[in-house]
Amino acid sequence: MKVKWYFSVPVLVLIFLTGAFGLKNLEDCGEPMSDTEKMECYHLAAMSLAYTGVKSQAITACYAITYDVGARHSDDDLGKKAEVERNNCLYDIAKITRDPSICGGIDESSLGWAIHGSAVTKDLCYDQVERLASINFDDYHENGICVIVAIIPLLLGAALFNQKNCP
Repeated sequence: MKVKWYFSVPVLVLIFLTGAFGLKNLEDCGEPMSDTEKMECYHLAAMSLAYTGVKSQAITACYAITYDVGARHSDDDLGKKAEVERNNCLYDIAKITRDPSICGGIDESSLGWAIHGSAVTKDLCYDQVERLASINFDDYHENGICVIVAIIPLLLGAALFNQKNCP
């Protein structure tokens, strides 16, 4: 019985790693939907592409927000929302890929004063992405994060398990 359980874990992991999370792609955004849903779709597709390592297509998906939706609404609030969504998308892609050069695509010049408060700025993007780029994830075990996140919970779990099995 235990042998079947050990074989089911890798199968479940493979299922989750092959798209069971519902990651969006650019083809999903071609389906009929509202403009707001389309902007969100492009943003989610860009993030999925960035996580899978396809940075150039992720950036293209961010720009598709303004080229597809924003171009039809250049003089109204939905056009401004498309610009804000594109900026947020580029900011997210820059953080995921830890590439500060993507921040250069953030445009803050044409946003109105009312919507500007929620806008992502180039300075904010550069500041946070450069900090992320400077972090060396290989050094986590030296900083004690590995101990806090992995080893201590394992020890506590083993102690609780052992306590329940003792007479």
